Amino acid sequence: MRLLKLLAIAVPFLLLALAVDTLAATAGKRPILDPFLILTVWHGASGRKADGMIIGALAGLLQDCLGSMVFGMRLLSKVVVGYVTMLVSAQLVPGQLATDALLVAGATVLEVIVVACAGLLLGQHFGGLSLGEIATSVVANGLVGAMGFWVVRHFSRGRDRQGAHAARGR
Repeated sequence: MRLLKLLAIAVPFLLLALAVDTLAATAGKRPILDPFLILTVWHGASGRKADGMIIGALAGLLQDCLGSMVFGMRLLSKVVVGYVTMLVSAQLVPGQLATDALLVAGATVLEVIVVACAGLLLGQHFGGLSLGEIATSVVANGLVGAMGFWVVRHFSRGRDRQGAHAARGR
């Protein structure tokens, strides 16, 4: 049951990610919206302790396989995002739209910082985004992530209520 729920959430995000990557590649630009990051934050904030890191590792690995700067860089950044999201979300009020937007926006900034720091440690420049592109990415990921979290919570809450009503009627 848990695997089906995970797939029901992950598959639309993966399809969206593939579409965004394909459109960005045809335009010759890097994508601004990162559904892999949003998926990682969702599981870091709402799952068990290791869920965010595991989903982050899988999402980062898939993103690296699709083609990124250096193989393993997205894996590293997504694992860090999953871990930090897990720690920070425990201190915030869950289920609030502002909290969701803040988590995803902060995770976007954190990912940029992790990639930049890894580049410094390796003595390379990974062609980071400009400040305008980072700001656009923060806003886009925050808004889309918050709306996606709300939709998932709204529909899962509706199913829980239906199940509770059916159980009471027996």
